Amino acid sequence: IVSPSTAPIDQIRKVMLYSRHGVRDYWKLHPADRMLTICVRQEDGGGSPEVREARGRIAIRTLGNLEVDFDLIFESVAGLE
Repeated sequence: IVSPSTAPIDQIRKVMLYSRHGVRDYWKLHPADRMLTICVRQEDGGGSPEVREARGRIAIRTLGNLEVDFDLIFESVAGLE
């Protein structure tokens, strides 16, 4: 989750660390605007991020298509406010 107070760390430093340590799949969620960046590292180290709206069910391909229901998550969080 990208926080306004730690955005440079979340979007730059962590990405470099994940790459250096071989993390295959990571998601960056921007909760304020419900944007999701999905990064999947290819075997050759490359890969292009996929940017989507964090709505409905989205499958995590590297985890056997396990689905995350963002509508349910945001609905639950709204109930805590």
